[in-house]
Amino acid sequence: GARRGCRAQERTGAHRSKQHACRAGGGTRMMNWMVLLLMGAVACSQDAKGDILDYVDPLIGTGGYGFGVGGDPPGAARPFSMMRLSPDGERFGQATEWTHYGGFHAEDTHIRCFSHTHMVGPGAADYGNIGVMAVRGIGDETVKQHGYKSAFTYKDQRLFPGYYSVPLETPDVLAELTTCGLHAGAHRYTFHATDHADHGSDTQGYAHARDGAAALPTVVFDPVHSLAKNGVRNASIAVVNNGTLVQGSALMAGSLTARGGDGVWIHFAARTSGTVAGFGTWANGTLSPATSQAEGTAVGAYVQFADGANGNGEVVVGLTVGISLISIDQALHNLDVEVGNKTFGGCQSESASEWRGVMSKVKVTINGTSKENLVKFYTALYHSMMAPTDFAEQAATAGGAHVYLGFDDKVHPLDSPEQRYYSDMSIWDIHRTQAPLLNLLLPDVGRDVVRSLLIMARQGGDLPRWPIANRYTNCMAMGIHSHQMIVDAFVKNITDFEVEEAYQLMKMQAIDPNRPHVSRDGLADYVRLGFVPQDKHGSSVTKTLEFAFDDWVLGEFAAHLGKKNDSGYFHQRASSFRNNWDAQHEFMCPRSSNGTFHCHAIPELHEWIISDSGFCEGNQEEYRWAVSHNITGLASLFQSSDDYVTKLEKFFELTKKDIDSTLLPNPYYWAGNEPGLLEPFQFNAVGRPDLTQRFSRWLLRNAYSTEANGIPGNDDFGALSAWYVWAALGLYPQAGNDLYIFGSPSFAQATLTLPGGTFEIVAHNASDSNVYVQRATLNNNPIDMSQAFIRHSDISAGGLLECWMASHPPSTA
Repeated sequence: GARRGCRAQERTGAHRSKQHACRAGGGTRMMNWMVLLLMGAVACSQDAKGDILDYVDPLIGTGGYGFGVGGDPPGAARPFSMMRLSPDGERFGQATEWTHYGGFHAEDTHIRCFSHTHMVGPGAADYGNIGVMAVRGIGDETVKQHGYKSAFTYKDQRLFPGYYSVPLETPDVLAELTTCGLHAGAHRYTFHATDHADHGSDTQGYAHARDGAAALPTVVFDPVHSLAKNGVRNASIAVVNNGTLVQGSALMAGSLTARGGDGVWIHFAARTSGTVAGFGTWANGTLSPATSQAEGTAVGAYVQFADGANGNGEVVVGLTVGISLISIDQALHNLDVEVGNKTFGGCQSESASEWRGVMSKVKVTINGTSKENLVKFYTALYHSMMAPTDFAEQAATAGGAHVYLGFDDKVHPLDSPEQRYYSDMSIWDIHRTQAPLLNLLLPDVGRDVVRSLLIMARQGGDLPRWPIANRYTNCMAMGIHSHQMIVDAFVKNITDFEVEEAYQLMKMQAIDPNRPHVSRDGLADYVRLGFVPQDKHGSSVTKTLEFAFDDWVLGEFAAHLGKKNDSGYFHQRASSFRNNWDAQHEFMCPRSSNGTFHCHAIPELHEWIISDSGFCEGNQEEYRWAVSHNITGLASLFQSSDDYVTKLEKFFELTKKDIDSTLLPNPYYWAGNEPGLLEPFQFNAVGRPDLTQRFSRWLLRNAYSTEANGIPGNDDFGALSAWYVWAALGLYPQAGNDLYIFGSPSFAQATLTLPGGTFEIVAHNASDSNVYVQRATLNNNPIDMSQAFIRHSDISAGGLLECWMASHPPSTA
């Protein structure tokens, strides 16, 4: 969601600045046919029988402004990899944090460098560690931070999952990036033939170069680079073995990594290939040729390479880099194990193969719908599988259990070679869509995510709210939705974790207002009054609604475990959402401790951007519908079911007036943020699946596109992308529940390859205009469309869901 308002207030105690208050509309148009040709794609087939990666465009989600910045890094990565090797850019000398959360923006004019760590579609500035760039020569201007940047042309980028390339214009170098493992990547820089004399006045400072090495092919290493302003508090770098190895560390303290103490150390080791002609370091703007070490907050290193024949030949410089949270030695070990004897091409091929392996879990066929929908769908699926980050680093011995840096700052082995350890989880966002998608498609990942949450609690004391690396951030201090993630996995038969331990940790956070790291702010008042009072706590309505949701999943968990008293108690608390309902105005409204309601005169106004309105990243209009765990209970608060439907339908009709602009939050349904993601599917609860079908398909067409600003807001570690995947398939998860709400399948056929069997969704007469389901069967048994949901067990064991589509609802046939 938007990282303005609630999130900055948590860190600074002040309301977010207007710089962080607006998001996006514009963006550079993406030409998918050109992208496919550049990737060497086969021609699009109606059922995507070609390489599935041909339909992924990583530049989607790199555009937008204000609240519409997608923030996805477009560079090379593997599924869930720590190594996300991607360009970090700027436009006309500026790299504003809020347009560069993912490092790169579609309207950038220059690439500052290529860095190795990135968050995926966040709304906060962090990571972007260990900047590397190719230059010709080294001089005084070069060693000023980003003095080594280069102009580039947007349309010249070539990229697909696991690979990125771009011609750098100053100097004339082709830069290529790929990944060799979860913690290792490879650079390849092709320095084209050039005339040294051309560089006498180049902006990279060749006129100031020393030792006559002005125009030699050079690679610079900047451990102080980051995506947060002044984000690195300390750094060290060393050139080893006469320039064939460069290693160092950076203490990252960005918007999130700074919240858990001093910050997070990122360590690296880089091996060079090519004939080394010289090396050196710099510190505080002073170049020191032939020196091998530097430490501070403005330091770096460089390695120069022999030029081609007669000084004019083409030179190819290779670089492989390993990274680690643990140490430089571990980074070198990760590098050696994951790269081994692989070539750049071998790493690239292996990366593509890994992406095919996870993305082939879903194969779709179009029939009468735009081929553009394939690009939107597979790009969304790709973004949904980039995170969380796998921090399980290479074992000391081959075949041994992986190791990780814990929340206690100690190195621990995992229980088995197969187990992984995940962090970097935007839980407030992903618990709604992306985590349930992983639980369905990749349950082993879902299992290890839960195990990782429990490990964090053992070492730190609490289940996290928003973990990054090995730190609590407490970002989005509303509910504690790691609870939903645990229960969502459990009810979907992912139970291979310490279930009782998980329950007790959840219960502790639900009853103890003074936990060491992650508590519910306002918990005591919530229990006493039945709601969080606005005169004592910020974002009070959001907290009441999210506490009630947390209580509901805890009550469900208790019931599954046979804890009847606990189940009754927490289910009773789960009805607290009713206490913020002002029946006179039919809105969820802030209340004072004395019970007085304070409804806003203009419900569609997003007051939270500039002051505490009682709502976190949303307004009164949107939070009117934000009862994720009890939609029928919410509907019962209205005058009638028809009244509920009429007002929810009007809510979406009003949304259409402003859907094209994401610069500011939509006054009604805000597709670019997470609180309302469930809302299009809430018609089903009162027997109107036709309206769910109508509006979910309308949003697929109008809120998402194949342009750079084709994701309507911060992607938030795949939360928005996963929404697209679910909606396009025609199913939607109710987080913490085993139910999937029925929507409108947009593809003629979708095949889900699951551990328990193959599940097929067949939509007869599918087209862009045929959005309404006339009837449906599950394994040839009719589905009651007045209920319009199916259970996880109906899908996970394999089966056949058939729908018959038309351009009108069944009642008007």
